[in-house]
Amino acid sequence: MQKNIEFQEKASNQEISTGGGGLAAARVPPPAAPERVAPQEIQAAKAEVDQTLADIEKRKADMDRAQKLHQNQFISTQEMDAARTAHEIALANHRKAKEYYALAVEGPGRRN
Repeated sequence: MQKNIEFQEKASNQEISTGGGGLAAARVPPPAAPERVAPQEIQAAKAEVDQTLADIEKRKADMDRAQKLHQNQFISTQEMDAARTAHEIALANHRKAKEYYALAVEGPGRRN
């Protein structure tokens, strides 16, 4: 019986020292430091907002031009619709870019 107890103690001590079980293996790592957004990522997001604004202006001018040409029957309805759709896509891309920029400025640690 004494040898059995010694064997169990030796096995338990070995498990603890090697991290093979018990509480030693159940350690929880410390919480990670909050992530930060690189300034370059924020600048890239801002540049995307600026680029989408320029695209909106171009697509709006294209659409206005297409409307005049369509009224005078110089272009088809299909071409007019394509110009209108391109403008709507530019608006949607701008909304998406603004949202991405806002999230980049806010940082990942503050999102819910």
